[in-house]
Amino acid sequence: MKINKKDLINHTIAFFGTIISIIVALQLDDWREKSELKERVEISLRSVDKEILRNQEMLQRVTSANQMYIDILEFINDHKVKERVILYEQNEIDNLDSELKQKFKLNRLSNNNGKITAKVEIRFDVILSYRLQRSNWEALKYTGYLNFTNQERIARYVNLYWLLDEFKGEYVKDFGEKLSAANSSEEMLMILKENLDRYQIILSYVNEFLADKSV
Repeated sequence: MKINKKDLINHTIAFFGTIISIIVALQLDDWREKSELKERVEISLRSVDKEILRNQEMLQRVTSANQMYIDILEFINDHKVKERVILYEQNEIDNLDSELKQKFKLNRLSNNNGKITAKVEIRFDVILSYRLQRSNWEALKYTGYLNFTNQERIARYVNLYWLLDEFKGEYVKDFGEKLSAANSSEEMLMILKENLDRYQIILSYVNEFLADKSV
């Protein structure tokens, strides 16, 4: 059967049109998959950023609490007669910050011409050490999405969480045990100062990380 030239041209056009349609459809599917993957990666990274923000907030609270108890212990040590007993004048207590005064209790023993001797009891009722969160970061690592993210950006997350890794449950437990076992207010003060230094260092890294607009 002789094929009409016009039919041949039409069949050829239809054939190539089908091929082009398939190629375009495949490219659209590929673009859609990449777009969806990019969106999932960004959602996961935003969840990690939120986790870092929560850690920042907790670090600020922890450092403030440690500083407050350091101020209390420095006041106690400056007025110390013997362990858990201080000598002071009432105006010295009155001049203290109201929040500080709520964190210790004074039981008067004597008052000699305005010089008051009292037993002091510190109330440790705030969080002084905190296990930093990392569950969102761990979840992201297992998704495989890190392979589809700018490696310089990922390196910054890795470095930050490597630093956060120091503050696991073991650190919090060890700190609590050391503070409970302290035999003097001077020893307590030293433990709190060391703890504050460590949390301030990690807080500075978190602040720097969040301040970088490239993240």
